[in-house]
Amino acid sequence: MGHYGGGGSLECGAGRMKNVETRHDADAGVVLFIMRGRVTFEDFLDAGDAHFGRHATPRAVWDLRRADLSGLDVEDLKRVAARSREAAASRPDPRTALVVDSEADMLLARLFDALSETRDSPVIYEVFFDLESAWAWLGVGNPFPEGR
Repeated sequence: MGHYGGGGSLECGAGRMKNVETRHDADAGVVLFIMRGRVTFEDFLDAGDAHFGRHATPRAVWDLRRADLSGLDVEDLKRVAARSREAAASRPDPRTALVVDSEADMLLARLFDALSETRDSPVIYEVFFDLESAWAWLGVGNPFPEGR
């Protein structure tokens, strides 16, 4: 997980779904998904499909700090990993930062990363406890400073 500045276009296109807010900065080549409340694997699939079905954004941040991931199981993670691999086909050099706020969610995110690797996903994942570290890893400043 700035470059957003003068003359750039900020698109918050997909907007809000049930538990997801999406912010997209086409100029910076980054999308931020903010998850809130109890989320299901369908929430991940719907948000990813809505964005990556229209945009080949190379860098993504999933802010999961306000999300309840306790309802997800290994089969759910496998489904999300498979869909992510499919979406990555249109993303140049895809990198995705997962931002969590607990050790349990960190372990879940690392399990997701491992499942993605075993499915030959081209996406490089990294897990963080804060947004600023995620943006730095992605090589961009936070283009959405109000979303900290």
